[in-house]
Amino acid sequence: TIHFAKKTDEAMSALEENANLCAVFEFPEKIDIARGVLKTMQALVGFMRDCWAVAEDVGSFISGAKALLWRELEIEDLEDGSKAQTKKVSGPNKTV
Repeated sequence: TIHFAKKTDEAMSALEENANLCAVFEFPEKIDIARGVLKTMQALVGFMRDCWAVAEDVGSFISGAKALLWRELEIEDLEDGSKAQTKKVSGPNKTV
């Protein structure tokens, strides 16, 4: 997603440079749709980053829980960790 974010930033820069041409030829509103699409794409990349971070956190929590030995098992800690992971999962934007 870092590569994609860089590309959308570059596209937004090019778009803003070309916005001047639209203004010169008296069609400044024609670029607004493209600007809106790029802004939406940038927001979605941020949402995807958040979702990947949550997925990695949940995966590492599950791996850690599976690796616990029965004699080392602390039920309250495991329950608190599960609640924290549930909160993380319900946290990201629902549009992704």
